[in-house]
Amino acid sequence: MSFGELAIKSSYDSDDDDILNDFYIPVLNNSVEYCRLAGFFFSSALAVAARGVQGLLKNDGKMKLVAGVVFKKEDINAIKEGLEKPEEVIKRAAINDIDSIQDEFVRNHVMALGWLIAKQKLEIRIAIVKDKNGIPMDMQTIS
Repeated sequence: MSFGELAIKSSYDSDDDDILNDFYIPVLNNSVEYCRLAGFFFSSALAVAARGVQGLLKNDGKMKLVAGVVFKKEDINAIKEGLEKPEEVIKRAAINDIDSIQDEFVRNHVMALGWLIAKQKLEIRIAIVKDKNGIPMDMQTIS
């Protein structure tokens, strides 16, 4: 199915729409690349959108994320391990079938994060906001 065949609205309102099921999952199921800019990222988002991520991976797709510096320690560890020891992470995750990915991501989203990094299916870049003098700003300063 192409994007033109999807029932995509021009805008979504979380008060009125089920954005996950009406937008993200159908679009990810029909995508080969997902680029996102986020102030923060937690691996639990993978569990929530597992069905859409599964579709993206079935299409041999990749995700690219630019996020702020706010990460949970367990997510940082999973990212580091996925980068430094990809073979171990892939073996331990034991995800052999794309059809089982959704369940695995829901069951252990931290492991899923490391697996995506190890399989080079997720690229993460960190964005640091700086003031006019080049000094990094924290969330309170930005607000």
